[in-house]
Amino acid sequence: MERITVGYFSLFFTILLHCRNRRNREASILRAIDDGAETLFDIVANVYSGVDRSFWIPAASNVRLHVDHLAQQNKLPKGFSIETFNCSLVEFAGMVGKSDSK
Repeated sequence: MERITVGYFSLFFTILLHCRNRRNREASILRAIDDGAETLFDIVANVYSGVDRSFWIPAASNVRLHVDHLAQQNKLPKGFSIETFNCSLVEFAGMVGKSDSK
């Protein structure tokens, strides 16, 4: 019985950490938008500024999912254009490559 209790506690703790990390990431994305970020590159550069740029492409996928989720919940700031954001997706990889050469 003790093994089952420890297993459930471990699962609960993992889910709790995931939810907290998700809320923190969404808060970071919303702060970046409040600070003027309009494109995928702007948001990734702001939120992941301390992370090696080689990780920015996978990070961009995460940001896209969060922005989509925030849009579905009507939590994006009124001035944020989802159309501008979506149009910036194609340019993102090229911009990350340009940033790597600096």
